[in-house]
Amino acid sequence: PNKTTCELLTMLPIEWFQQWGDHAEQKPGSRSALYENIKTVIAEKMWAQFVSQFPQLHDKVEYFSVGSGLTNQFYYAAPHGEMYGLDHKVGRFQPRNVIELRPNTGIPGLVLTGQDVYACGVCGALVGAILATSVVLNTDIHGLLKTQPGR
Repeated sequence: PNKTTCELLTMLPIEWFQQWGDHAEQKPGSRSALYENIKTVIAEKMWAQFVSQFPQLHDKVEYFSVGSGLTNQFYYAAPHGEMYGLDHKVGRFQPRNVIELRPNTGIPGLVLTGQDVYACGVCGALVGAILATSVVLNTDIHGLLKTQPGR
């Protein structure tokens, strides 16, 4: 109650952190002071930019955590530090890929959801969830939502 979470994301080349990459199995927080300092400097610049737009939040931080592509390698087993599923290149949206990458996998009981079955980001994940729910319930959930008053 009465708490808010803020998550700031940016894209950085994994190469910036590769000198520590041979230790991807290391738990985050156990790498060198230089690695931690680089992450902290980047995070502080991001936070300064954020509070320049929302100054009322400057002194409201109770917990602050910083990750990198190596953090993603450790927790998500992401080979190149990815954090958002499939590669976001144009080829992903070619008709053949769109046809094949959908909630209904053809495997009984296996339904895909999230941004990778529709489009990148939070809105793509929301639509992916609607599509997956439609498959599970065998109902046009999108159509039902459009007919709801006040929606």
